[in-house]
Amino acid sequence: KNLSWASVWATSCHYLWLWRNGEVHGDNRLHPLQPWQFILRWVLQYFEADVSGIVIANRQKMEIAIAWQCPDEGWLSLNTDGASRGHTTAGCGGLLRNSDGHWLGGFSRNLGRCSA
Repeated sequence: KNLSWASVWATSCHYLWLWRNGEVHGDNRLHPLQPWQFILRWVLQYFEADVSGIVIANRQKMEIAIAWQCPDEGWLSLNTDGASRGHTTAGCGGLLRNSDGHWLGGFSRNLGRCSA
């Protein structure tokens, strides 16, 4: 069968990266003895599943608008978030608001080198 070269390339890169990370970071995953056959079989199975026309779940998508809500009277709300770029820099931040939604304070920090 004719498989898309882009799909084979992307799948190869994905699995080679996973297997490399397993070796570097001590993951116990087993590596196939013939990785090229594993990758080609995976891509073929993906395309067979994609063209089969079987619909697993046909749910209607719904958009829901969400917004921050003030805490009850006398309470404070602390919102935090963080982000990392793989094994490079990471940061975090947060803010504190009262029950009227007024900003009381906030912070942001460079966490240095870390990963999520």
